[in-house]
Amino acid sequence: MHIEIRTVQCFVALAEKLNFSIAASSLNMTQPTLSAQIKRLEDVIGSPLFVRTTRKVEMSEMGQEILPAAIRLVDAQRDFQTALRSSRSTAHIGTPFYTTGIPEKENLLRQFEVECPGTELDLKYAFKQQILSMIDSHTIDLALLISFPVERAEFNREQSQVDRSEIIVPDDLPRITLATRPVLMAVPKEHPLAQYDGIPLHALQGHEIGMLDAKHGEFFTKQIQSVLESGGAHVHVPLEAHALALELYVRERRVPVISLGWFGQQLDVGNILYKKIEGISLWTELALFRARGTPNSATQRLWKAAERFAARNPEFARANFAAAIQVEHGHSYAS
Repeated sequence: MHIEIRTVQCFVALAEKLNFSIAASSLNMTQPTLSAQIKRLEDVIGSPLFVRTTRKVEMSEMGQEILPAAIRLVDAQRDFQTALRSSRSTAHIGTPFYTTGIPEKENLLRQFEVECPGTELDLKYAFKQQILSMIDSHTIDLALLISFPVERAEFNREQSQVDRSEIIVPDDLPRITLATRPVLMAVPKEHPLAQYDGIPLHALQGHEIGMLDAKHGEFFTKQIQSVLESGGAHVHVPLEAHALALELYVRERRVPVISLGWFGQQLDVGNILYKKIEGISLWTELALFRARGTPNSATQRLWKAAERFAARNPEFARANFAAAIQVEHGHSYAS
């Protein structure tokens, strides 16, 4: 009989919460994934561990019988991971591949190397949901993410939808905000909307606007789409509608798009102007997240270095972005 520790963690979480959605969120996984893990354990044991009805979830007699041993196993695994983390001089950092080239990230990593010469960095690339799972299981120590923090209840709702929350994170995780970017519209220089310093809603009437897909988080994207549609825009979600793809889309198709502001500076400006939009005042942030619990010495050193970086560079992000998108007559977005 082989049972993975992650499966036991799922059992304990559901036993504590007695709610699939809340338990899945606490483990940073989707509800279908949690259900599959519970079924796998029930198949191995040969008995139901929970009694499910349309209104509630309760533990079966078998579930109650094995729960104390499961809790001891999970606690022992956590203690073992903590001991390993405390003894090593390597800090494991999870980050999505699309953060490559963002100035604040590159500068922070260089600062780590200068200020923490005895600390080895191990970068692991994955999407946000996988990274949060690795943080929760202490597979990694830190996470460097582009994020839109929301209250835990909203995060739980987003997590219940498969593949729907790439930038949504709970606001109760320990984090250091390193940089922020406003949501703007990237507009080709020859487009009629380019004439405005800030785009008024009435000017959107009849114009096609490229939009981020819902995988960035519906709580985030619906707010933007609602404003665009209230101005009469024709909102179009391209086949590839992640934030970097939209920066390419506006340059190739010459159609205005919503921009998160992180990726245009990695490309040639291409006669693209970045404009505020009336009614939209959303920002995303590049933030460093830390696993809960006592960090090892390497993680503590990096966390302190990140705090110093953030304190020294409170306006770095906006000044850097403004310089990258300077437009004719010396005007740039800087406020």
